Amino acid sequence: SGWRKGGECRQLGDRLGGNAHLPGGGQLSPPVVSTNTAGIRCWQRNGFEIVGTLPGAFRHKQLGYVDALVMVQALVEVPPP
Repeated sequence: SGWRKGGECRQLGDRLGGNAHLPGGGQLSPPVVSTNTAGIRCWQRNGFEIVGTLPGAFRHKQLGYVDALVMVQALVEVPPP
């Protein structure tokens, strides 16, 4: 069953707690297959937004080439220790 129902998105959301902190800031940008509606909703619940599309970026077993969505969440900059 691969990545589906593996809880990766939920685990990442739990770790981020709404905002990730990283020295120097930055952003997280997981690619999400456009046909994975559950994954898209999960990432959005964790503060990610869709900022673009990569046409035909993934090859789906039944559907052939499908788009990937570029989703990002800005990281909160913290001063270095």
